[in-house]
Amino acid sequence: MTATSSIEVKDSPQTEGVEQKPRPVAATQSSRWSSFKEVLSWRNYPVFLITSWVSSGFIVLNSYMPLYLYTIGWDLLFIGTATGIVSLVGAVCRALGGYIGDTIDRKISAVVVMAPVALYFLIIGLSRETFLIMTAMLLYAGADIARSGSTAYILDTVKTERSGFALALFTAGSILGVPVLLLLGVFTLTVGFTTAIQQMHLMGGFLLLLCAVARMRLDPSPRRRSQRVGSLLRTFLSENARAARLLMVSVPCLVGVVVCDAISDGLFRLGALIYASEVLGVGIMGINLTMLFYLVISFPLLLKIGHVSDTSGIRRAGLIVYAMMPVSALLLLVAPVFPLWGPPQLGVLLESVYPGLGVLMTTAFVAIVLKYTNDLLWWNVIISFVQKNLPSSDSAKGLTVFWVIVVFLASVAPVAGGYIYTFLGPYWLFLVILVLNLGIITSISRSGWGRAVVKSVTD
Repeated sequence: MTATSSIEVKDSPQTEGVEQKPRPVAATQSSRWSSFKEVLSWRNYPVFLITSWVSSGFIVLNSYMPLYLYTIGWDLLFIGTATGIVSLVGAVCRALGGYIGDTIDRKISAVVVMAPVALYFLIIGLSRETFLIMTAMLLYAGADIARSGSTAYILDTVKTERSGFALALFTAGSILGVPVLLLLGVFTLTVGFTTAIQQMHLMGGFLLLLCAVARMRLDPSPRRRSQRVGSLLRTFLSENARAARLLMVSVPCLVGVVVCDAISDGLFRLGALIYASEVLGVGIMGINLTMLFYLVISFPLLLKIGHVSDTSGIRRAGLIVYAMMPVSALLLLVAPVFPLWGPPQLGVLLESVYPGLGVLMTTAFVAIVLKYTNDLLWWNVIISFVQKNLPSSDSAKGLTVFWVIVVFLASVAPVAGGYIYTFLGPYWLFLVILVLNLGIITSISRSGWGRAVVKSVTD
């Protein structure tokens, strides 16, 4: 038999819906330091946090992949098409992963998710063959079959009143990308960019294998696994359809906003660094220092925005973060006309101090730092919002349906981006991004993200 569900919905008298729930007094009055000590006391949280930080530190290298592939001879249209195919595979794996994440012990997902990612890094580090690189990218997408269950595992541990701060700590692990990029800069100066990328991927692959072993020591998931009877396919389809209905009730406007942002993000990440290098003349060392700077400033901002989302509401946090997105696209559009925001003499002086440091005076530097920093903050806000509004018993399925919809619809972005950049020119690419960003911020400011509060879900 297929499990049935009942969803009780309470209409909110406010346009901001779920954000109008009373906030715990302790969450409002406590300092970030007390929040930090509290979340570290949760069982399993420190191990999961450290291993996630290692993963986040090396995943920052993904930002370089379009530029790396372009440098070793792939054309941008092929890069976009390959990225789109990989995104579709990831969406299918996510769809399966949500059902698996709510059916098996979520600890298994937390361990398994590390293995294909480690293999991806090892293959990229060892080979430049097109077939092997595509295989590695598909393995990376295949990790999505365990990603929702892995995310749901830690959500089982996170308490709702501290969820914004606790999840911000996970995202803040990208600060470990700083030593990764420092090493990348050193290797680039000594052996060249492409070899340096391979060396860093090789190092990351070995460390991620160690993280998978460390996660084996986690406790089993505290949540009761769902009991399902009958046809596996019928149950799978029924459960995911139920999760989709729950998602639409809980966060009715969020999916559209996030899909548009994911398309914008896919376009930007495909072309921004190539555009900076090829059109604006920013060198590899300058690009590396740009990414370093964004990681350094993002750490305190992540903790701040996590605290704001817990104490002042998700909608306000989202507006604060997203306000800079259109500015970034606009700056890249005007960068060929106004390549510098500061005096050229200072740029020359900085370049003489350290190779690439002159990038600090460029418009491209400001635009890319704004975009990547706000992306990091934005996704923390989104995950926190979903976590606060989905019942924990269905969190893996809810996260899965959410990301499958987003990734599936946004998979057209890299393909379209490759076409636009190749045949129409890079300026059209950033013009499309600007229009999408303006539409998103208008939607958030006018309608918010939801109008209903889910009270209970019963199987």
